[in-house]
Amino acid sequence: TPIFHPDRMDTAALIDELNDAVAQGTVGQRAKIIHRITDLFTAASTDYSDEHIALFDDVLMRIAETIEISARAALARRLAQEPRAPLKISRYLAAHDAADVAAPLLEHSHQLDNDILVDTARSKSQQHLLAISKRRSLDEVVTDVLVERGDKTVVLSTAGNPGARFSDRGFATLTTRSEDDDELAACVGLRGDIPRAHLMRLLARASHDVRQKLERANPTLAPVIASTPAGAPRVARYQFDRCDQYFALRPETHRVPL
Repeated sequence: TPIFHPDRMDTAALIDELNDAVAQGTVGQRAKIIHRITDLFTAASTDYSDEHIALFDDVLMRIAETIEISARAALARRLAQEPRAPLKISRYLAAHDAADVAAPLLEHSHQLDNDILVDTARSKSQQHLLAISKRRSLDEVVTDVLVERGDKTVVLSTAGNPGARFSDRGFATLTTRSEDDDELAACVGLRGDIPRAHLMRLLARASHDVRQKLERANPTLAPVIASTPAGAPRVARYQFDRCDQYFALRPETHRVPL
């Protein structure tokens, strides 16, 4: 097992030492090595210099390529909520095709910018998209892709995320996708940031059950609902339980833009 200490700044020599351990060690031994190095990082990550973190990055990258997916997933879970997690290893794991590896970082990591999130949302699985949809905050450029490419679970999660922001195009996509989906229509209609024009379009196509659901959840919508003619009656297709799970119903969140 190599001796690793962040004050040793000879990266090339350290990588050579690790190469020997990787070449001679078993898969289990490599997993133990990366676990010990991650322990060392997380124990004092706030105290390390940028140079120390870069060294950790090089070391973790070198070993991560040689361990099993389950060990990569364990590493991803440990780094996902570290504010100073090394950049290269974070982005390497977030780009992994296995959702078990990528999801923790896609949901929590501070090291992923909008370009990475958009590229992932355009190319990876629905599980990857679902992880992105749960981030604490989402910019319009990301939600545009999520609501266009995501399946129902992804779109519902995105629409119910209070930290998500939507462009006019995004709201148009949401209202279109809500036309035959009562559950999604309720979630979208309860967003306090939905522009009035999109809300009225949604209400015009909403079922009686959705209109009642919105009025009960937010009585201030009653005048808007009453003034918006309903379309042809439809049979409600979905329950609203999952909408409530994704979206916390707070009165201050449901003011309708004028």
